[in-house]
Amino acid sequence: ATSDITINITDSSQLRVLANDPGAVLRLFASQGNVNVTGNGGGPTDADTLHSNNDILIEAPLGNVTLTNMVATAQNAFRARANGPNGVLTVSGSTINAGNLIRLYAEGATGGILFIGNVRLSTAGAVQISGNSVRVQSGGSVNIPTGTADIFSNNHDYELNLPGNATHGSINGPSITPRAGTGLRPPF
Repeated sequence: ATSDITINITDSSQLRVLANDPGAVLRLFASQGNVNVTGNGGGPTDADTLHSNNDILIEAPLGNVTLTNMVATAQNAFRARANGPNGVLTVSGSTINAGNLIRLYAEGATGGILFIGNVRLSTAGAVQISGNSVRVQSGGSVNIPTGTADIFSNNHDYELNLPGNATHGSINGPSITPRAGTGLRPPF
């Protein structure tokens, strides 16, 4: 019998040693469970929870991905996805930095992206967010200070470049484009 396995990361000191090779990709893959990454703080000046001199790739084909109070820095790309039929990718109080690309996907038919608290997505390149629903919880704010952002969703549940309200929070940045549906998103 196969049991669900969940990957929990709370300290990246061993991962950092493995990821210092310029060609190495830091990959967290839970084939039958969830991936949970929890840091000690998610502000832009906090120490990295995850770090790679190349890419960071996080996948849960049948489960959820939860990134909480963490800082991730990828010199090239940061990609995370929850593929379960109801898979949710949750980013809570975190900062994600990448040189060229940040891609956050929930690819299940009823899956979604949920942002909680203050989240910062920082890249000189592209931010791509895709899920049946993309929601910023009330009181939350997603800041995308640089680069371009495309948000692919059937249900956009956030304010764009406005203060949030009692129902939902906001996504803020100079170049954000909400797009109807998920069919035109780039491949993961």
